[in-house]
Amino acid sequence: MEIIAIANPVGGSFNKNTFAKCINILERKIGKIDVCYTEYAGHGKKISSEINADLVISAGGDGIINEVVNGLAGKKCLFFPLPFGTANVFCKEHNISANPIKAAENFNIKSVEEIYLGFINNRYFVQMIGFGFDADAVKNVDLNFKKKFGKLAYIKSGFEILLRGNFQQITFFHKGQRRISYHLIVSVGKKYAGQFQLVKNKSKDKFSVCYLDSNSRLALFKAIFSMLLNLGFGKNTFEATSIKVGGVSHCQIDGDFFELEDGSQHIIAIKKADFLLVN
Repeated sequence: MEIIAIANPVGGSFNKNTFAKCINILERKIGKIDVCYTEYAGHGKKISSEINADLVISAGGDGIINEVVNGLAGKKCLFFPLPFGTANVFCKEHNISANPIKAAENFNIKSVEEIYLGFINNRYFVQMIGFGFDADAVKNVDLNFKKKFGKLAYIKSGFEILLRGNFQQITFFHKGQRRISYHLIVSVGKKYAGQFQLVKNKSKDKFSVCYLDSNSRLALFKAIFSMLLNLGFGKNTFEATSIKVGGVSHCQIDGDFFELEDGSQHIIAIKKADFLLVN
């Protein structure tokens, strides 16, 4: 069995000693693991796209998970994430311990599940894509502040964006129906930021579309506060297998900021992953 771990040494909570302990725990269970360290943004995708392993392990945050998963597209293998990020949203969504040593100790190669991935412009996402407030908050994050204070950086950024207001109009289409919004989240999972409830129930093979058709700060605050209370995003929520989005210039994908071709329409869809998640 060929096993490769792809680690991001500058991940939000990465620690070489802890990582070495995790590898030792896993090797006692499943055998030798070859380790590759990423050296630049996008390197995780390059590594995972060029290997042909039976099991691929990511060690880092949601960003490295996204990179590795994009490299594994179309491959039949097993995938397991070790949580060394700031928020570890994907792990929390799939009930994998946020403590990397506990995650390694709980690893059971016989316990696997099928998962679904969203994709836009040939790029996959494992958790969600966001426009409006969600995207601007990620774009505005102070990386130096994030290194020191972790998730507080997102709270600080979100508060600043909420006060600023003035979001661009977003147009999206579902089943031929045109809708206007200012804030839009398309989520594969049920949770926001790993711990707050975005939706109460959802089908595994569909994503949840949550949007606000108001540009007011009050409407946005109510939606955020509702999620913080684990009551869900609000009434403007539905399930879909695809939507078309226009009038957007940027977004956040799995917690990272991305520029989009302004003025173009983008199809967001969902599909079952070819690999299986070990949990």
